[in-house]
Amino acid sequence: MRFLSLAWRNTLRNPRRTGLTIAAVSLGVTALVLAWALLDGGNAQMIENMTDSYTGHMQIHRRGYEDDPSLETVLTAAAVAPALMGSGHVIASTERLENRALISTEQNARGIILAGVDPEHEPGVTRLDRKINEGRYLRLEDTRAIILGQTLAKTLGVTVGGEVAVVTQARFGSVGASLYEVVGLYDTGNEMVDNMQAFITLDEARELFDVNDERTSVVVKLDQRDAVAGVQSTLGRELQDGYEVLSWRQLLPSVAQAVGFHEAVTVVILVFLFGIVTIGVANVVLMSVTERRREFGIMLSLGTTPWQIFRSIVYEGVYIGGIGLAIGVLLGGALVGYFAHYGIHFKDASGIIKAMQAETGVIYPTLRWGTVALMGVVMFFVAMMASLYPAIKTARLAPLDALHGLTAGQAPTNTQREYKSGRFLLLQLALRNIWRQPVRTRLTMAVITLSLGAFIFLSSIAIGYYSQTIENATGTITGDAQVLQAAFKSDMNANLAFAGNPLLDQLSHVPGVQAVSPRVQTQALIGIANRSEPVLLIGISPTLEPQVTFINKAVRQGRYLMEGDSRDIVIGVKLAELLRVGVGEKVVINAQDRNGNLNSEAFVIAGLFDTGSQGHGIDRLVGYITLPSAQHLLALDDDITNLSLRFTQRDDDHVLRVVQQINAHLGDPKLTAMSWQALLPEVVQMRALIKKSLLFVVTIVFVMVAIVVMNTILMSVLERTREFGIMLALGSSPSLVVRLVMLESAAIGLFATALGTMLGVVITLIHVTSGVNMAAHGLTAVPGVTNVIHPQLTVLGVLGPAVILPVVILLAALYPAVRASRLAPIKAMHQV
Repeated sequence: MRFLSLAWRNTLRNPRRTGLTIAAVSLGVTALVLAWALLDGGNAQMIENMTDSYTGHMQIHRRGYEDDPSLETVLTAAAVAPALMGSGHVIASTERLENRALISTEQNARGIILAGVDPEHEPGVTRLDRKINEGRYLRLEDTRAIILGQTLAKTLGVTVGGEVAVVTQARFGSVGASLYEVVGLYDTGNEMVDNMQAFITLDEARELFDVNDERTSVVVKLDQRDAVAGVQSTLGRELQDGYEVLSWRQLLPSVAQAVGFHEAVTVVILVFLFGIVTIGVANVVLMSVTERRREFGIMLSLGTTPWQIFRSIVYEGVYIGGIGLAIGVLLGGALVGYFAHYGIHFKDASGIIKAMQAETGVIYPTLRWGTVALMGVVMFFVAMMASLYPAIKTARLAPLDALHGLTAGQAPTNTQREYKSGRFLLLQLALRNIWRQPVRTRLTMAVITLSLGAFIFLSSIAIGYYSQTIENATGTITGDAQVLQAAFKSDMNANLAFAGNPLLDQLSHVPGVQAVSPRVQTQALIGIANRSEPVLLIGISPTLEPQVTFINKAVRQGRYLMEGDSRDIVIGVKLAELLRVGVGEKVVINAQDRNGNLNSEAFVIAGLFDTGSQGHGIDRLVGYITLPSAQHLLALDDDITNLSLRFTQRDDDHVLRVVQQINAHLGDPKLTAMSWQALLPEVVQMRALIKKSLLFVVTIVFVMVAIVVMNTILMSVLERTREFGIMLALGSSPSLVVRLVMLESAAIGLFATALGTMLGVVITLIHVTSGVNMAAHGLTAVPGVTNVIHPQLTVLGVLGPAVILPVVILLAALYPAVRASRLAPIKAMHQV
């Protein structure tokens, strides 16, 4: 207790210095609390929206169903009921029967996932019944009733009371078909759910799919999401090998990826913050120890043990860190409480929020006690570790040397450094002052160097990440731009076809256009005797298409399409795995033609392509046939649905400029040219999300670096108060003092920025070829991108932070510099 009291008194000896350090720690903790709560709140809303809309917290299937969804892999609900009843966290469960299907009206058709649900038990697990915005939810007694997402209904051109036709591959290879009345439209706020899924009653699904009492899944809701891992493990043991229990993370890999990305950002900020806290606490404790050497010498001479002094100094660091943590948590908690009630509105980023699978553009931060406890534990160890060096250094003092004001191992000397040239006297003086406290200077430079190096590497990964996303998406699906009827982008209706041959030569002569290729695109159902999958079917010219996209280079098995192929198809390896087919085998394509008729034709798999996309990516969702085959399937004669273009450059300004030129050349008012940014809004939203996340990180980094530099320079100024008083008394101008302090800051900033830039560039260059395997870090890539991300260095990504950071450092040094220049000489010379 005695040394705790002594440490507290020592902490209050210099309230200004201690207050500055506590303020820096508090500000950092406040920023972290708010950022962490914001990311946690966004993650929670994203997860709850998706689990409440469809998946539940977990699902039980027969083993192998997730990798190969099929009516052959079914279960009976009675077999899993005892295990569910024995789990204390399960509050509701419901049965489902799902299958791929083709839904159509006279206007359009779409491949969807059709789910048969229990209208009585489903609302206990999901909230779909509360998201009906037109019509009503399903009822147990309904016959031939269906509910659709608002987006899907718009694509099909149907409203409540309208009729849709459903065709599917039933069990044992039979065909299931029926007409349904649309009784309700729902809006979850998530386009993937609203455009790809429809719901009928469980009894209707059994009849359509030709299934008796089996189900494809049992969907489970828990009383708390954090219990998912424990319940999953328990159910897995009880149900044994015949079943698979999947959590929401496995059912929603894109959501899990987004959560992982946000958590990675939080970890980066956490590392930066506590690095700053370490420097701040170490600085103030080291300063306190330095000015009290004689005091420690007296204590050691009077019998105080080195261990007792060591403890006293560590206590000081813990006090500073603890007080800063408490104030930061209180301030951050107050801000979180306010925004948790009113929300943080992202009106200008609603597209980004939708890309994150969130329901609205308002995020409500969430602060968890576990987060606060973790920060408290980490802060305790950070403060303690920051105090170790000053404590060890002081404990090793020799009493006699300490009484003379010398540090351990320092020899007394009266020599002074002589400067040969007066030209750079001020700079030489600044450099000498920097290294008066070499440990403090090294710590400050280390945090700047590591922060900048880490940010350059992080930004290069982000740039490589979305560059590969754009390359794969434009190189396999869209090209750099397309000419089409505006409504075709969402409807993909064969009625929107047009005569494309007259435009081919005309567009190829537009400046900036490198190649043009005609296409026919439609939503279809591809299947074999006992299984089917929705697919984006693209009819291409085997000769012209390779000039626009690179899908021909992605063929790994078999061959690419050739001119004259009338019944050949190329599909992705993931789709082939789901259908259990290979090169040379037949598949059946069902698609709606221009006249509203549902046509079926058989094709032989000529090749399998592999773009490296994961989950629901290109390798699972896209198939290619020749242009004449697609025109015949959809009864289009010689018409096409779109023209795909490749430009000489892909930067945003060039793409938009060429698109404007193309639109000026188009003679048909119904046609328009759309850039890849308009065709792939999800990719644009993902890129914007990454950029905003980087901006958030760099803001935190620069603010924290500014605090460190200001703290370091201010500490240096405070310990040299008498020296500045003497300089001013001898006639030095206040501007000279300002220049001296600013030169010290500039020297630290420029040297550390140079080191940080080199560090970031070197680390990035090491990983440019080998790449960064995201799967090894628990993350998966967005659709269309492999798990290995190759960082990309850009001039802006390297020089931008390297130019801005020294400016930030100089601005941070202004206050200490001005403060030093305004010292009253007499008071400064008497400053204790």
